[in-house]
Amino acid sequence: MVIICFFTSDKKTHDVKTKQPNELGIYDMSGNVSEWTSSYWRKDYGSSVDTRYRVERGGSWHSSVRNVRVPCRSGISPFLAIEYLGSRLVMWFHEKKTKLITNLRKA
Repeated sequence: MVIICFFTSDKKTHDVKTKQPNELGIYDMSGNVSEWTSSYWRKDYGSSVDTRYRVERGGSWHSSVRNVRVPCRSGISPFLAIEYLGSRLVMWFHEKKTKLITNLRKA
């Protein structure tokens, strides 16, 4: 597994696909930037929601190796701009549309 953390990052973010993909062929899943989520913060799953904070997950180039993993989470104010915090964009492909796009590329 390839991760970008404090000890391997040169203390900065890296362009997408500059490191090796994981075992599933997906790039940049560990490290580089922490994932900013829309979930409200809870100290633990049994506690009440604190609407002042959002959940940050996964660790970044600024994190130690131990903290560059999905279960690692913390609460961050949504009013802060942090250089190691970002969002993950996800696109869902419907099977029929994917086949259409593949066929158009072959034409």
